[in-house]
Amino acid sequence: MDDEEPLGALKQGRDILFLIFDIMSIAIKHTYPLQRWRTVWTMFIEKEMGNPDIERLQCIMIFEADWQLLLKWYSSYGFLPITEKAGTLAVAQGGGRKGQSAIDQATQQVLETKLVHLQQTSTIDLYLDLRACFDMMVEACHNLACRRHGTDIAYLRLHAHTHQLMRYYVRHKFGISNDYNMFDNHPWHGTGQGAVDAALRYIVLSDTLIDAYHTKVAPIMMTDPTALITVIRSLKAFIDDIVLHASNPTDGPLHELMNMAQTQLRWWGQLVQVTRGALNPKKCCGMLYHWEPDQCGILQLCTPSTPPPPITLIHSDTEQEVGFLQASAGTHYLGLYLTTDRNTRAMETHLLTKATLYTKAFHCTPMNRREARVLYQSCFLLAMAYPLPATWLLDAFFDKVHQMSTLTILNKMGYHRHLPRSMVFTPKAIGGVGLCNLKHEMEVQQILILLRHMRSKTPLGHTMEILICYYQLWARIQQPVLEDTQPCPWVPDKWLS
Repeated sequence: MDDEEPLGALKQGRDILFLIFDIMSIAIKHTYPLQRWRTVWTMFIEKEMGNPDIERLQCIMIFEADWQLLLKWYSSYGFLPITEKAGTLAVAQGGGRKGQSAIDQATQQVLETKLVHLQQTSTIDLYLDLRACFDMMVEACHNLACRRHGTDIAYLRLHAHTHQLMRYYVRHKFGISNDYNMFDNHPWHGTGQGAVDAALRYIVLSDTLIDAYHTKVAPIMMTDPTALITVIRSLKAFIDDIVLHASNPTDGPLHELMNMAQTQLRWWGQLVQVTRGALNPKKCCGMLYHWEPDQCGILQLCTPSTPPPPITLIHSDTEQEVGFLQASAGTHYLGLYLTTDRNTRAMETHLLTKATLYTKAFHCTPMNRREARVLYQSCFLLAMAYPLPATWLLDAFFDKVHQMSTLTILNKMGYHRHLPRSMVFTPKAIGGVGLCNLKHEMEVQQILILLRHMRSKTPLGHTMEILICYYQLWARIQQPVLEDTQPCPWVPDKWLS
């Protein structure tokens, strides 16, 4: 009998996982936070290298792995699929949803900007950002929003109880602080940066805000020339990044458009304040699309001759002005740099800085050939190719990037740096090195996103159809523009051409 194994003995690694699962099931059934779940390591990372100002530090929190797994299960595999299946999330809400990733929403904004230029309508786009979004989330408010979308109430009870018992320690290179903060002495109202369910919890709350926003602000309808395809254009929400659209369909005076944008901004700001959030004036800006005829009577994008009244938002009981960007200035939005006049200088500068940084890392870091290929495919290529589906860059820019980086990358991979470029950019399956030509990658990614969304009949796909219709109208050619690919330099569009 002594040689017999006890009932339920751990024999394999998966037995430990089953044991952890049983412990988590008991904890959520009885709303009991485990002791290790109550310890949170708080770390601070400099947003700007060499600037230790506390207001410029990024707060990151490290939670227990099994606590994070529980949050992931009840959010990504819990209430999000339920609300997606029921179709209760607003179309304007992106992030964490199939077909509405960051690059999809950025592409949507880019194409809508193209339509504004083709239709030449006066429009205002307000790019807004929240201050400390995940650190200012009220538990009860978010739980109500989660319940609205079918969240398991046992998860919400455990989530609220655990946050009341958590102990927040500061961790840095000199060690871990002896003291800690708790809800009793320093009430904590946010999930914190690092919680896996924070973004999805804010998505369902933002959905409620969008519904309330549309009770006072009617959405704008974008249609093709035949009015058969319609896309709603009101706002875009990606977690805490918001774009508000104001357009005057009657092409009335500019001050009417400014008043409309001011009303929309005030209403959205008030809705955010109800949830204990706040807009960050330093990261908010606007783009004004104003058109006036030139000497030949052709409408051109220009700055108003008479300065329009400023748009303001209330922050800390004071009014602060939201500045409008110059036509050539760029603003950062979901990994892209957008400009009013659609120039790509800001985007090129951003990508060139990334290419220089990675080229320097290749040059200065000792690595073998395998490590060089992994760094190229996992870091360099992903960083450079991410914005390509939504932007358009000249061949000369890609030639500049390749001339700067290809020599160093080939050297680290063990190839001669003067290897013919036809072999360098040929796939390994047919005898090449397998590097990616960024110009070809941009065109391939644009075709893929075009086909994927047009076949899926998504809002982005409908926007692409409207853009193609207007391009066809401007091109004035008999065959469809996707069949007759002759250049049409008179069409003010670059993404499609």
